[in-house]
Amino acid sequence: MRARLEEINKRILMDIKVDPSEARSPSPDPKYDSYGKRSNTRDQRIKAKLTQERQRLIERALLMNPYFKPPADYKHEPKKLTRKIFVPVHDNPNYNFIGLIIGPRGSTQKKMEAETGAKIAIRGKGSTKPGKGRRDGKTNPGDEDDLHVLITADSERSLNLAEEMVNTLLKPVEEGKNDLKREQLRELARIHGTLRDASDDGSSSAN
Repeated sequence: MRARLEEINKRILMDIKVDPSEARSPSPDPKYDSYGKRSNTRDQRIKAKLTQERQRLIERALLMNPYFKPPADYKHEPKKLTRKIFVPVHDNPNYNFIGLIIGPRGSTQKKMEAETGAKIAIRGKGSTKPGKGRRDGKTNPGDEDDLHVLITADSERSLNLAEEMVNTLLKPVEEGKNDLKREQLRELARIHGTLRDASDDGSSSAN
């Protein structure tokens, strides 16, 4: 492992020379950065592959030998945990699951993320309105799947907390009995400046 690490370090620092076996791999469509410079040349792809292998070797070495000293430029990258929860839109086609999860201006989504420490995103078919999407025109991973909630977290505890909250919102509640929806409507009215106090709805009695 140490010999392989030294070999990779040398190849990364030196100008990478493509060997015949690497040259036979099919080239993907070119990608360009914001400056119009290609960002996925063959050399860049090989360097990225070597860098990933280097990262894995260092992590293995640290597990095998606690006294192993990683290179100065090594940075531990915590692995993200993900969980996909499908939205039951086929059984409840008229229920606004997306609205409940996101909330007015994303308030419900942000609140759940703050309380759980997880990232909560809606992905899949129907997650974006027709004609709207990413500014770069690309699609997010999983956008071709059925509508689902994608949860990403650093720990199992955070993942489970977020899943529990999301699952609560994926259980349809009878119209008029959904306290969250009622609060969201009040918040939306507050945002738009149309919220009326109880004293303004004619319910209070005159002197």
